[in-house]
Amino acid sequence: MATLLAGIVAAWAAYAVGVPRRKLLFALTLAAPVLPTGQSEASELVLQHHGTILAHPHVLKIQLLGSGSRDIPSQAFDSGKPIEIDVAIPIIAVLQVTSEPNTLIVPKTEFKGTTLKIGPSLIGKNQKVVFTLLADGARPRLTCQAALENVVIKPRQLVKMPAAEVMVTAAIAGVMAGVAIACGISSATSGTKFFRPPKGASPVTAQAVAYFSVAFAATIITIIAGLMTWVLWKRRAKSSSTL
Repeated sequence: MATLLAGIVAAWAAYAVGVPRRKLLFALTLAAPVLPTGQSEASELVLQHHGTILAHPHVLKIQLLGSGSRDIPSQAFDSGKPIEIDVAIPIIAVLQVTSEPNTLIVPKTEFKGTTLKIGPSLIGKNQKVVFTLLADGARPRLTCQAALENVVIKPRQLVKMPAAEVMVTAAIAGVMAGVAIACGISSATSGTKFFRPPKGASPVTAQAVAYFSVAFAATIITIIAGLMTWVLWKRRAKSSSTL
């Protein structure tokens, strides 16, 4: 058993060290019209940019998050091609670019048509970059294209599990853990075939078997509770729209 566990740990360590885990998430966190809508005097307001009247001006906020365990270096950009985020409506101007933490450099940015181009630049681990744009169009939506080596790119799920669901899941997991621990103690003390101390074992050995049974039961329940929470969150995220 010890040899098997050591092999599993060694294999996991080799995988964790040998495979770069870089992940880039993107999301449209705000798409707000600049001008009021409706039948009122305010609806007659117009917004011009360099003399051109904007028909449907919107302020967009695009969030880029390096959520992996390692930085995304500028060398990861294949042939120096930038990340391209298309918002489906013409971009008029980049109003602001912020980075958290502010100790990391803001990636270089430019735009053309409906596309925001980012990089090639270093995107740090856990760095969050927010781009505030002025765009002209009624229905903005987000798509992302990038040629990044060993980087997983996907939309960021902005849906959070409500507190009530978290509490219910935690309560169920707590009850199950209590039952499992009680069963583990009962198995160890009654000498079942699963946790039976060896014949003639000393009290210390019997106690060690009892502790092992409790730890084993608690570990299994922790894994089950984690899977329950993950499945519940994935179901809710799938039923909601991805920004």
